[in-house]
Amino acid sequence: MEENKVTFGTGIKVWSVLCIAAGSLTAILNLVSGNYLMAITGIIFPVCYIWLLIGKKRLAFFLIVAVATVGCALNIAVNNVNIIIALLGFVNPLITFVLLSKYWHQMD
Repeated sequence: MEENKVTFGTGIKVWSVLCIAAGSLTAILNLVSGNYLMAITGIIFPVCYIWLLIGKKRLAFFLIVAVATVGCALNIAVNNVNIIIALLGFVNPLITFVLLSKYWHQMD
């Protein structure tokens, strides 16, 4: 089995660490406030970013988009958040994609 030789630059590494920290903090805050559905997305989010950094897999990015989609839907349906505000949850995957775009063809 051949090891993936993709080396991410500083931008995606720093962004991923920030997303891991923010997702972890979000999970803790949602657990404390009793918002368990959003806490689950907050737990899955950092795991996806860790997998992205370690495994360098496209599937990790697609899971990040899926978690952001579920988070937006939960914010609209459960938390009664305005749709425009909820859609801001897609800014994170968009920035991630922009930073990943130059490595995309090298990723599995």
